[in-house]
Amino acid sequence: MLPNAIKRLFQAHRTKVVTTILTVFVLGFATFFAYTAYASGEKTLTLEKNGKKYSITTRANTVEELLKEQNIDIDEKHDWVNPSLDADVEDQMTVQWKEAHQVDLSVDGKSKRLWTTAMTVQQLLDQQGIKTDQYDTVKPESGSEIAGNMNVSIDRGIQVSLFDGKKKPTHIKAVAHTTVKQLLENQGITLGKNDKLLPKDRNQELNDDEVVKITRVDKETTTETEPIDYEIVKQNDSSLEKGQTRVIQNGEEGQVEKTYEITKATDHKGTTENRTLLKKRVTKNPKKKIIAVGTKVIQHQSQTSRSLSSSNDTVLYMQSTAFTASCKGCNGITSLGINLKAHPSSKVIAVDPSVIPLGSKVWVEGYGYAIAGDTGGGISGKKIDVFLPSKSQANRWGTRTVKVKILN
Repeated sequence: MLPNAIKRLFQAHRTKVVTTILTVFVLGFATFFAYTAYASGEKTLTLEKNGKKYSITTRANTVEELLKEQNIDIDEKHDWVNPSLDADVEDQMTVQWKEAHQVDLSVDGKSKRLWTTAMTVQQLLDQQGIKTDQYDTVKPESGSEIAGNMNVSIDRGIQVSLFDGKKKPTHIKAVAHTTVKQLLENQGITLGKNDKLLPKDRNQELNDDEVVKITRVDKETTTETEPIDYEIVKQNDSSLEKGQTRVIQNGEEGQVEKTYEITKATDHKGTTENRTLLKKRVTKNPKKKIIAVGTKVIQHQSQTSRSLSSSNDTVLYMQSTAFTASCKGCNGITSLGINLKAHPSSKVIAVDPSVIPLGSKVWVEGYGYAIAGDTGGGISGKKIDVFLPSKSQANRWGTRTVKVKILN
């Protein structure tokens, strides 16, 4: 009996163990298949957010579900998503998302507000088709990252015309807000202490198409010696017959030293010169010329007076001017060959030969006896030109009407 009981007990235990093992096996197998079924719904893909790539695992079915799963708040109107939000999510795919930002873009002071998915300022400019060069100022710099509510400004470079003295004008490209001083420094231009600059304010900012003008100014001093005309003094002389004159003292020119400042201003139009008298010093005083003028009236009629009062004498009233031998274009030789420079005391008048024949002896009121020894382009009709030794005497003679007798 005992052995059979033990046998039955052993068999019952073995059955229980086998049942437990089978139960564990079935549960493990079921868990494996359940996990495999769950895992088979996941996908591994690349998510690119604003240019940065991430490897993620997801069970999302569409791109929109994927982005919401990643806590990305999508602005469907402005953000950029690729592929589209309703596209199916597939294993090993790449989903791209770029967030849009609102930016205020200003070009030369003209602003506009826009949305952009550009990552940098340069990308924004490329999207807008805006070209820049080295003279344009972009703020923030082109490599800066775009952020929301950003202000991006572009100041275009300027064109400036530079006139430097007599050099050929140059046209220079410069960045905006360049000052006059900066332009000169960039061009390696140095100004002299007397040079003139326009605009005058070196800190002034230049505008597009503005002109910068430099006038080069040179100054020097020079001393020159100039003559001083002598004075002619007339004295009445009762011992001389009225109408006659006699030189008591010959005149001599004086000398004066004058120091001038000469300023030469040169610009693109040429050079102008200005002379300023700084000082003068008389080195030699002039000597007066003294002339005795006769006042004596002769009561008896001499042979000469009879000739003057002869009924055959021609008396004319003529307009008279005066000339010298040193006038511009004059050689000092008269039409009759008289050398006035060699004989400055000669009494000679220029005439119109059709009125007073050349070689005629004449008497001129206020001048005395003379010879009609010259002609002149401006001497026509009842007009004469009396010769005087110096320019100052000729100036004092001026223009006057005189009585002229042609002596026979």
